[in-house]
Amino acid sequence: MGDKALLVVFFGTSVHEAQSALRRFSDAAKKSAGEGWKVAEACTSNIIRRKLKKEGLSIPTPLEALALLQDEGYKQVFVQPGHVIPGAEYDDLRSVVESLGAVRGKYGFKKLGLGRALLMNERDCADVAEIIGRVWEKLLAADEALVLMGHGSSHVANALYSQVQTCLSRLSGRLFIGAVEGSPTLDDVLARLSEKGLKKAALVPFMVSAGDHARNDMAGPGAKSWKSVLQAQGIETRAFLEGFGDTEEFLNYFGGRVAQDIERF
Repeated sequence: MGDKALLVVFFGTSVHEAQSALRRFSDAAKKSAGEGWKVAEACTSNIIRRKLKKEGLSIPTPLEALALLQDEGYKQVFVQPGHVIPGAEYDDLRSVVESLGAVRGKYGFKKLGLGRALLMNERDCADVAEIIGRVWEKLLAADEALVLMGHGSSHVANALYSQVQTCLSRLSGRLFIGAVEGSPTLDDVLARLSEKGLKKAALVPFMVSAGDHARNDMAGPGAKSWKSVLQAQGIETRAFLEGFGDTEEFLNYFGGRVAQDIERF
């Protein structure tokens, strides 16, 4: 047994149909790490972990997973987050990595590193926007808009969603992004659709997996779902329940970033 391990960390999802997207993201990271690396997984959402535990599926926290890897003899561990932005969950993960990285002696690690969230800077936003344009525009009707729904956050990193919109606008006047819990808001998206005179829209989650937010807040039957709100505004709307982990182009992009980070580790 070697002493290298890759810990892939997700926010998590309790929607079973969406868990395959997380597995594909994890598989992409494993492939990028190459031979000689043990791959483990962890979940940052305590709520989701508790839900899954009631169903008989136990997933460790990052702290628990790192403690287990250390106990098993893995001294060089690279932690790869599966988060879209470096928000509060990423900050918490970084705190764990930095704290354990300072431990010395037999209970410490030889090397403990942390990878990047999907969006860290303007370059990342441009790269992701380019992939979105390439993948989705060919599936749209000539008079149809693409509306992406991100999670959003009160964290300063939420500004990256607006940067993504800037990059999307450079590519096309039919590509828009909003956030459930931040900005740009759905009202912002509606204003842009009205400004462009667009009466058709395809909804797509701007998330790793099409979990609860995608199935309920975006595409659900409730009056407050994005699909229902757009339809109430006279916009013909369809929804795609496909996250980044369901799209080969994003998996390749993610895998390439993991390979770069591990090479620098």
